[in-house]
Amino acid sequence: MLEGEIRELRLEVRALREAVEKLAENAAITPAHPQVNPAANTPASQPEYLKDTAAARLINISVASLRRWRLLRQGPPFRKIGSAVRYPRTELLAWVAHQPGLEEDLKGKPSNK
Repeated sequence: MLEGEIRELRLEVRALREAVEKLAENAAITPAHPQVNPAANTPASQPEYLKDTAAARLINISVASLRRWRLLRQGPPFRKIGSAVRYPRTELLAWVAHQPGLEEDLKGKPSNK
């Protein structure tokens, strides 16, 4: 009898974890065409480092493109912290500002491609 209750509690805990994960994913969803907001930069004394998924979302490109650029050393500057890859927000936004056509794409305007 006690084993059955424990089994039920484990199922409830699993369901609650899944619900929390789903809520966290939904909270992280951004609009289809997010706008780059340079005013949202953090102070230079406290750089904010983004995971590749957050960096890709911020500049409205796929994570695969960001990873490919990193592999080819063509994309925005990044840092390796152990095995983790992080993108400094200010450097990422500065890189976007210097890319012809990319900044216009982020603002929802057609690019010159």
